Amino acid sequence: MPMVKNSDPLAAFYDLNVSPMSFDYFTFLALADLERRKQHKTSIHIVIVPNFGDGFLDWKGVDVGYDFSQKKWRLFNMIIQASWLVPAVVQLSLCNSREEASDIYSKYSGAIFPEGHSMEKPVMGWDKGLASWYGYKDQDLQCLSASAPSKEIMSTWLKTRVNGRKIVTLTLREASYFPARNSNLKEWGNFARSLEAGGYFPIVIRDAEKITEKTPKELDGITQFPEAVFNMELRIALYELSYICMFVSNGPAEIGFYNKNISYLYFVTGNWLTERPTPFEGQGIAFGYTPSFATAYQKWIWKAANEANLQSEFDRLENELSNALSDGTFIRGLARQPGNQVSHIELAEGFLRSGRFDNTIIVCDSIINEEPSNGQAYLLKAKAMIRHENIFDQVVVEKNLLEAKKYGASRLDIKAEHGKFLMSLHLWRDALAIYDQLQQEHPTDLYILLQRAIIFDELGRHQEAIDCYQGLRDSGQNHRNIIYRIIENLKAMGRIKEAAALGLEWHQMTDSTEHPQQEPV
Repeated sequence: MPMVKNSDPLAAFYDLNVSPMSFDYFTFLALADLERRKQHKTSIHIVIVPNFGDGFLDWKGVDVGYDFSQKKWRLFNMIIQASWLVPAVVQLSLCNSREEASDIYSKYSGAIFPEGHSMEKPVMGWDKGLASWYGYKDQDLQCLSASAPSKEIMSTWLKTRVNGRKIVTLTLREASYFPARNSNLKEWGNFARSLEAGGYFPIVIRDAEKITEKTPKELDGITQFPEAVFNMELRIALYELSYICMFVSNGPAEIGFYNKNISYLYFVTGNWLTERPTPFEGQGIAFGYTPSFATAYQKWIWKAANEANLQSEFDRLENELSNALSDGTFIRGLARQPGNQVSHIELAEGFLRSGRFDNTIIVCDSIINEEPSNGQAYLLKAKAMIRHENIFDQVVVEKNLLEAKKYGASRLDIKAEHGKFLMSLHLWRDALAIYDQLQQEHPTDLYILLQRAIIFDELGRHQEAIDCYQGLRDSGQNHRNIIYRIIENLKAMGRIKEAAALGLEWHQMTDSTEHPQQEPV
């Protein structure tokens, strides 16, 4: 490859050391294209970098449900195909080794995405939380589009079937992992038939796991387009040609997230809908909200995906589209919608609760830059830094805690965080003194009780640790980790029978849990 000058393409490295074979790749593409525009580049060179070992990501809880052959299939039939849905992508390199990728890396001078990426320290470039933040900052992430040939092929297929009716494409989830997120075929089948009765043309795209199976009775007679599973260009073309697309919490919805030509309803399902706070907080999407980068015709629905809700939400969006098309305001609605936002402080708090400390710091820095007297932003930044594995600067943490106090943040929160800060420095007795004082002032505060339990644990004061952990259980905090710590302290005291009895309860809770911390789609 010739030397690459600064005016040449942006090199976007999708490193399988930190990146999955999932539809989250579309977030990577959107962020890469945004970086291209920021650097005033005209095109993108995608570089897919293999991991060590078998070449694919091996994080626990990520790429869940896929063996090596499935990941390989997804590489060629999803990742590579998806790359060409961004018009700015002009080159793709599928590297055989990290050394080959390093050679490509060395030929680019600063024109690299993700920022800070290297072969020695790979950076994850598919963070939807970051995409959400850019939406908050009024950045355009809608970069995907179907090619003219794919739309022509799709139009030919539709021409003999649609007969002038408006197309409504229903993308189902029928996966064997996290089945609680799946589509209820009876509800969706009934809804599809009601669409037909109303003069629409519904098309079903089934899950890749079920595409070769016989059509279930719930979907009998409804038009299907299985080719979409095997051809990404035809899938996006169908979505663009549809009047409305409808999804549940499944990967293909990502195609709609970053394509302003797709009007969609996304029904949040499974633990994304039922858990509080929703795990989507870690992606910058608060419960009840639509992503900050969505258009007026792209909506997240935080209700059960039953026939009644499918119909009522479809009717609502259809009415909005119909009015916008008739009164000439449709084009205006293709812009990002500022109403899809919580406050920046609430966004930072959501990132912090989800353990997304990098994003917490990014948002807090922005708040502080615009509002230098915002004490809560200083406090949240200090909390994120204390908890971050790779960012811990004692001077900066102390400065932010002082600024938080100066600008009126909660005294309780500041004192509690000062104790946490001392714990991070392993100054256990100094931290305990703070939490002992706070407990006298706030005897029912469970956070304070937890910190005291952790400190007693570290100091080897086993009975006091057990008492604190049991106090948390008595207050309804019956988590696996709390039970585990009680067991370990009982064992340390030689109370083996008690530990064994509690261990049975712990194992039952562990066996019934199936929620990884961060799962791609």
